[in-house]
Amino acid sequence: MLRYFKSRSPQELQKRCDLLIRIIEKEVADYEKQREQKEEEAEAKRKLKEEEDSKKASAQQALTKSQIAMASAISDIVPAPEAAVQPPPPVPMSAAPSQAADETKPPASNLPPA
Repeated sequence: MLRYFKSRSPQELQKRCDLLIRIIEKEVADYEKQREQKEEEAEAKRKLKEEEDSKKASAQQALTKSQIAMASAISDIVPAPEAAVQPPPPVPMSAAPSQAADETKPPASNLPPA
């Protein structure tokens, strides 16, 4: 290696050094450019995700509002279970015919003799 330096003129060594420095500077610039592009892509992805999350949240809020409005509309049409009219209690079958027969027959004392 030392022989290489001794066998070259100072101008050749200067050209070689300049060339190596330009190559290194170009590689550093390319690396920084790639890094900036990756950062920009990451930022774009982050913004896109934030927008999607925002849209999703607003859609959920709209759905919730829609569900509340629908429930309100339904409650206006259909009465709530507490306010519903309760049917009368069922009359036992054994008591119903005899009571009905007793109520329709006149009392036995009022019947004309047969």
